[in-house]
Amino acid sequence: EQVENYLLLKTKFYQKDIVKDEIEMAKYVFLGLYPTETYFQDAWERQSYFGGLCTVHKENVEKFSKKKNNDKNERAGIVVANNPTSIVSEQFRTIRTNIQFSMIDQNIKTISVTSATPSSVKTTVASYLSEAFAASDMKVLLVDTDMRKPTVHKVFNAPNHPGLTSLLTDRTKRIEHVVRRSYVGNLDYITCGIIPPNPSELLNSQRMSELIREMEENYDLVVFDNPPLLAVTDAQIMATKVDGTIMVVPQGEVKKAELDQAAELLEKVNANVLGAVLNKVDADSDAYYYYGQD
Repeated sequence: EQVENYLLLKTKFYQKDIVKDEIEMAKYVFLGLYPTETYFQDAWERQSYFGGLCTVHKENVEKFSKKKNNDKNERAGIVVANNPTSIVSEQFRTIRTNIQFSMIDQNIKTISVTSATPSSVKTTVASYLSEAFAASDMKVLLVDTDMRKPTVHKVFNAPNHPGLTSLLTDRTKRIEHVVRRSYVGNLDYITCGIIPPNPSELLNSQRMSELIREMEENYDLVVFDNPPLLAVTDAQIMATKVDGTIMVVPQGEVKKAELDQAAELLEKVNANVLGAVLNKVDADSDAYYYYGQD
């Protein structure tokens, strides 16, 4: 498996039409990068590199103590940005700072995180970013608005229901009925809930706009994890309802044409694009060496 991961990381850079670094994301402001997790041999190596993992539930401690090699679908929690030696923590503090610079002349309280195509690990980026802001004494809410393939509940090892769809389909439900507190200070989250047959209609509803306003009143920052732009219209809809949108671009996996098409979709709805995060970055690549090291 390690050999397969190595070959994947090396061969994907030989395709000319694939986005390989921030220079090829010309239509987006470069906010920072996030290294690929397949670079690490096992869970313990990842743990050392990331500077410690937040055990969102006690079961996660048992998972790490019982076996070193994590299954691909297992999520051990989210990185705690309290270790100055953690490279990932530092990267997300950098991303947070770059976003804050873009917020100087704007009152940004809601951010949408999306990508051009699937399998971009955008939920991980949204989670780490939420924690980075929470670590700066901001009260943060992470909301799973990916009603096609919700994953925020997996990050926190929590049930998916009740969640956002409960609020959207039942006006008797209130935010406090579905919000959950994470083990990270200042960070709450709302899962997707039962997957509905009409996600786009629910996100484009007046009820959704009302909920967003209520979230803004109770939190300093609300981060929405959305589906990929080229797959469905959900992310476009949410871009019209939030203060800013962040693109997640997996290095060596997205075609330049796909990234340009995603930019055009955001332009059509006059989205405020804050920038892009380059993730799944090979720790041996030039982009990582230049931006990921002091």
